[in-house]
Amino acid sequence: MTLLTGAPGVLDAPPAGPARAPAAGRLPGERALLGLLTLSVLGQRLALPLGGTSRVPVTLVAGLAVLVLGLRRGWLRIDRRRWRLALLAVALSAVSVLASTVRLPAFSLLSYVYLLLTYAPFIAITTGDRGALWRSLSDRALRLAELVAGLALVQLAVQPLGWHHPEPVGSVVPGSFLLQGYNTTYPLHYLSPLYKSNGFVMLEPSFTSQLLGLGLLLALSRRARSRTLLLLAAGMVSTVAGTGFILLGAGLLVVAGSPQRRALRRLAPALAVGALLAAVTPLGTTLVGRLGEGTGKGSSTGERFTLPFTYVGGGWLASPVATWLGRGPGTAERALAAHLGATNGVVALAPLKLLYEYGLPCALAGLLLVLWCTLGQPPSFPVAVALVVSWCLLSGSLLQPATVLPMWLLAAALSPGEGLPVLRRAAAPRPPRPPAPRPAGPPTWSSP
Repeated sequence: MTLLTGAPGVLDAPPAGPARAPAAGRLPGERALLGLLTLSVLGQRLALPLGGTSRVPVTLVAGLAVLVLGLRRGWLRIDRRRWRLALLAVALSAVSVLASTVRLPAFSLLSYVYLLLTYAPFIAITTGDRGALWRSLSDRALRLAELVAGLALVQLAVQPLGWHHPEPVGSVVPGSFLLQGYNTTYPLHYLSPLYKSNGFVMLEPSFTSQLLGLGLLLALSRRARSRTLLLLAAGMVSTVAGTGFILLGAGLLVVAGSPQRRALRRLAPALAVGALLAAVTPLGTTLVGRLGEGTGKGSSTGERFTLPFTYVGGGWLASPVATWLGRGPGTAERALAAHLGATNGVVALAPLKLLYEYGLPCALAGLLLVLWCTLGQPPSFPVAVALVVSWCLLSGSLLQPATVLPMWLLAAALSPGEGLPVLRRAAAPRPPRPPAPRPAGPPTWSSP
């Protein structure tokens, strides 16, 4: 049993395609796609130095390499509809950037190029057996989630024994080859001896929590064993981050509205174990405290939602020119830094950053492109919805390949390229008109 594809509330079935024979080996491009998915999880902290303090994520370079390789060898192709949407979004963004050169010469051109390269894979879809690729990619993602959950639990378990290394990866990999500016791990609360788990390899505990929430959805879809569900739920609690629970809840709402809602029963033991772990450790107190922390400065909810809407959203609506043409690439972070300080750690959500920097028309075109690619008949609709929620609300992930690439690999690349169902129905061709009757010819006279 797989869960939900095509449209919410409709039972999932693997995308159409011939079954792969065991002796046939890997599908074309399968190794490259699996390698990119693995790198987007285990290597999301790695970077290539560009000189000074500038770094480019290794995942971004790898994603572009896979895109070029796939197009050259034929296991990826450019979808016509996506190409047109992408051209529209690029044209509108170029207008915004040109306007910024006149009004705001201090905008970041590098941020604009980074945006185009990050979303370049979204114009491409796979040409092979989408059902077999989905099974392979979802199984790999589930195995990766299990691995990170195990690492997160180990990271938590060794701390009461007196061992805690604030940066074990940094002691092996030089700092110039790691992405900076992330709260990799930090105490549960002020002066706490326990630190939140990031599984050692993830950018932040919130990224770990979201991966494990996604893993639980995949475990339901792939009918994983109960011990896998237990491991993932316990790992989510060890991160003490609520973003994974929000992502999981979004996906489960889709499942609850489907004929396969009975599958939710399989989550009950895992959720019970997670609640027990939270109850017998300081983790539960911290998680419950997060519910009543408010929305002000210094709270997680405020830093994720309230403050960006206050300072970035207010700036976007400050003038008609800013509303329609934006304030230029890279200016959202400067607006937050001006109000909260250069090291505030607050980031603008992806839709809000698009609106503030590129204006309303470009933001709408960009959002339509992402939603069209991700929600247009994905192999698993709950997974696709969860990934979109993560991109829109949870990660501040407009320019984060570690969030964008899984959304492409697990949803957008495996779509048949027909777009959103509601738009397909609206644009359905009209039935041909019946031919008009021919006019009667001149009368014929018969001889008497």
